[in-house]
Amino acid sequence: MIFYLFIFLSFSFCQNLGVVDGVLVVVENNIILRSDIEEQVFLLAKEKNISPQKQPLAFDRLFKKIIEEQIDRLVVLSFAKKDTFISVSKEEVNSTLNKRIDSFIGVFGSKEALEDTMKMSVNTIKSEYFRIIEEELFVEKFRYFNFNNTSISRQDVISFYKENPDSFNVKKTLIDFSLIQHPIKLSLETKDSVFSFAKNIKDSIGLNRFSFGAAAKKYSQDLGSASFGGSLGYTNRGTFLPEYEKAAFSLSVGEVSLPIESEKGYHLILLVDRLGEKINTKHILFSLKPGKKDLKEITKKLNKYKTSFFYDPSSFDSLSIAYYEEHKNMSGNYVNFNFINLPIFLQNKLSLMKDFSFSKTFEEEGFLFLLYKYKKRAPEKISLEGDWA
Repeated sequence: MIFYLFIFLSFSFCQNLGVVDGVLVVVENNIILRSDIEEQVFLLAKEKNISPQKQPLAFDRLFKKIIEEQIDRLVVLSFAKKDTFISVSKEEVNSTLNKRIDSFIGVFGSKEALEDTMKMSVNTIKSEYFRIIEEELFVEKFRYFNFNNTSISRQDVISFYKENPDSFNVKKTLIDFSLIQHPIKLSLETKDSVFSFAKNIKDSIGLNRFSFGAAAKKYSQDLGSASFGGSLGYTNRGTFLPEYEKAAFSLSVGEVSLPIESEKGYHLILLVDRLGEKINTKHILFSLKPGKKDLKEITKKLNKYKTSFFYDPSSFDSLSIAYYEEHKNMSGNYVNFNFINLPIFLQNKLSLMKDFSFSKTFEEEGFLFLLYKYKKRAPEKISLEGDWA
């Protein structure tokens, strides 16, 4: 006997992430958990570009549709597994699973983006979905052996098209553009000025013009410790950056170091106390950020490119490719690129630009950017005439 148990009442993907996992459906000895449905709905919604916030009704229909499909799958699966002529090999499962993962990576833009969104590695995703794919293959083979001679009428196609508007992949919004992403390098002049400033603060502390803690609160760019007077408390050896620890362990209690350079910037370090291999330190961090002059010079350089190639975008394409070869970043010439896979800041910039135009030079995430937009092509609607197959 097949028994269905529904405890699903309503669903909001973004608002109910904290809901405890539970059983949505039971079909014979198989159960469908809320978490299983949520994962599948989220991935499919991402692929179809359906936002739970902007399109709640479409998202809710997708959720209910997935549940119905899973019920159908489990009903057929229960019969398929009783068919002794049907078998599924491990190789078939792995092959299908790899294709499915590659498809999801294409939707999210990269392997890292998929792993970050799913909060698990690709290998873990494969192991989680192995059983599901195996069951899908059982169902497909069962349907093929039993229904492969079934014909589909024209009216069947028309009815399915009208009754299932969310069942079709949305055609992608494509865009052509070229991009230069220029690193903002710190000039020696800027670096020397940061060192001199840090040295002056050390000298002022030594002359008792203010305390180390007061200087940390005022000048430190380590937001986590600045409000506590730069205090990092007691730490074991091996906790901090090598340059920091080497300097800190060499100090006498009460001594303040010279500016010590690490990947974070320059540090002034005060050794408060030492207990064996533990030290209690305070620090003031002076970040090594490019100054206005550094930004101005690079902006001037990019603006010169814009002027030189204003009527010759193909040469700008070549330059953007050369930038990619040199820096291995987002620079390059993009043709028929899926718009939704771009970072949000690039989507926003390109959406505001006219076709066949340059952007202004702009700063984002520690880089300067210059764009040339060719054309953005909005997705065409699925139609019976153009997409019958």
